[in-house]
Amino acid sequence: MRTMSAISSIAQSGMQAAQLRLASSAHNVANLQTPGFQRQQVQQQALPPQAGVQAQAQAQVQPGSEGTELNTEAVEQISA
Repeated sequence: MRTMSAISSIAQSGMQAAQLRLASSAHNVANLQTPGFQRQQVQQQALPPQAGVQAQAQAQVQPGSEGTELNTEAVEQISA
């Protein structure tokens, strides 16, 4: 059975991941018109059972991944 501290730890890691997704998307929108800008994307990974989620922002460094589109970021912000 889960303890309250495990539940709150899982919830906290999920909220931090969502906050990172929103911050990354805001960063992408702010740099929308910056020449050579590489879009940031958040990678999330589930941690072992009852341990929550781990998230980190990374720049997309693939050929042709320069810039971003406003509609892509709007969807990302809604889903985060």
